[in-house]
Amino acid sequence: MSYAGPSNFAFFKVIKKSKTAAERLLLGMEQEIGIEGKILGVNYFESVYSPMLTASFLQIDTGGTAANEKGQSGTLKDKLPIEGFEEVLFSIHTGSGRLVFNDKDSTSNLRSSFIITGSPNNIDSGNKQSAFFPMISSNAFKSSNNPVKNTFPEAPISEIVTKILKDGKLKIPSSRLFIEPTKNKIKLIGDNQPPLDTILKLCKKSQPLQGDPGYFFFETQSGFHFKSIHGMIQKGIEEYGRGDINYKSSRTYRYGSLLEANLNNDENNYK
Repeated sequence: MSYAGPSNFAFFKVIKKSKTAAERLLLGMEQEIGIEGKILGVNYFESVYSPMLTASFLQIDTGGTAANEKGQSGTLKDKLPIEGFEEVLFSIHTGSGRLVFNDKDSTSNLRSSFIITGSPNNIDSGNKQSAFFPMISSNAFKSSNNPVKNTFPEAPISEIVTKILKDGKLKIPSSRLFIEPTKNKIKLIGDNQPPLDTILKLCKKSQPLQGDPGYFFFETQSGFHFKSIHGMIQKGIEEYGRGDINYKSSRTYRYGSLLEANLNNDENNYK
């Protein structure tokens, strides 16, 4: 995640809910473990082709990070222990901005966070343990456990998408929904598929108010987007044409303190 220098892991916390009575008595309902100083790197991925965010992090642990209900301390992976479905909150600062997943909306049951998808891969060497933790967004995790069963009467597809995300089990607040209106209408019968998968199937059926059919459905740090291909291209053209410096700078990657590109000199390739 480095850009113009190493990333600053300002906040990085793993949360595990206690399962047994002994754990609840000695450790409380939740254990919160801060591991800011033990993170080697974070991979974060968002794409217009994906309705969910994915991420992973690599941690080095020499012990003493977590303790079990017997008071035995050890590594995060072994003594918390990490078994899958733990919640991860973090705030990372880089040269290109901040990546923050530690907020909680009052209308949502889940924080803007990530969920560890399984027991991590680890390598033990000497007195340290290296562990790799795969994650998906909390919204994607919740979607997988709440299939769409309702029948939605005929309405514009964009309205059905909004109802699935906002009024369904996910309870995504309006401030995190970016839905472009559609011209065509359908009647949708829930077929017990996860909400995100159901909406993804509607993309190729959707037609914008103007332009050619075809939508993207994807999740970013700011929320869920249901946007037409035509509309996204048109907005890019319009915003760049207006000379909006902020719009351009946030969408342009620049290499710092390197030579300018020179197509006649192979030594400057990739610069």
